[in-house]
Amino acid sequence: MTHARRLTVGLVLATAVITPAAADDLGCQLPPAVGREFSWSEGAQVTVYIDPNFSGGAIAEIEAGIGAWENAGGSGVHFNFSIDYGHAHLPHSGSMGVIPGTTSSGSAAENR
Repeated sequence: MTHARRLTVGLVLATAVITPAAADDLGCQLPPAVGREFSWSEGAQVTVYIDPNFSGGAIAEIEAGIGAWENAGGSGVHFNFSIDYGHAHLPHSGSMGVIPGTTSSGSAAENR
């Protein structure tokens, strides 16, 4: 599996409902359950900053994977994408950064 596909799968799995056993089978860690106070509000406009060090194909897959959650459950949440190294590594409030690599928390995406 390519790095881009692993990242896309990891992002999707991090936001989907998955059992601990399934996560172990996939070699993933579940994100911590942090509750509603860490979710975007209804109708939020979320800027997703993507590190430009991903290949063009990987960027398209990241956008498609995250974009699939547009208006999930009628939430009205909308994702805007920007290729920006600085913000990807240090996203501001109301945004999300996607960077290459993995972290011990189980995701390479940082949500602020």
